[in-house]
Amino acid sequence: MISWPQVSSVRARARGAGDKGMLVAQGKDEVASLAHLLEVDDDAEALLCMCWGDLEFVVHGAATEVLVLHLDGSLASGQHGQLPLVRREELVQWLVSRRLVSPAGSPLDSAFWGLAPNVDFVLPGSDPAQVAGKFARAFWTVRTVAPASYEIIGEWAHLLVDDRGLSGVAVPGKLPRLREVLDELGLACEA
Repeated sequence: MISWPQVSSVRARARGAGDKGMLVAQGKDEVASLAHLLEVDDDAEALLCMCWGDLEFVVHGAATEVLVLHLDGSLASGQHGQLPLVRREELVQWLVSRRLVSPAGSPLDSAFWGLAPNVDFVLPGSDPAQVAGKFARAFWTVRTVAPASYEIIGEWAHLLVDDRGLSGVAVPGKLPRLREVLDELGLACEA
């Protein structure tokens, strides 16, 4: 069991990456907030999952412990097995706000971690399904998030298109290229 008051920091990293990852909580208040989101149902029966998990939290306290997050709603630790999260939806929103996972709930490439949203375009008169289709035909990964809302993922951009327009994050040096792509796809945009 982790003694959260003794934890000095928490880092997130891609599952199995073995690197330092990204600092996501440091100091008593941030650590306590994250600990609240990572609370598991101790009374539940331990789960048995055959996957490796989605993200790791490296918890630095009196000892270093690695927690493995399964985005389907559970958390695994070496000591207690895999238990269901109490606040899965809140945790996913927290992860989305830090660009660790996509709005669809899938892990993002670490190149996007921590980047502030820097894409916000209005696409006048564009149907989100048609915009998503154009990106898909140009070999971008497209997933349906909700009716008329699509996640668009490329090597250097992670976007969402819906009835409000195109938003998300692009690697900063690639923003001019994103405008070129929109032009190539015949999508008029307004910043």
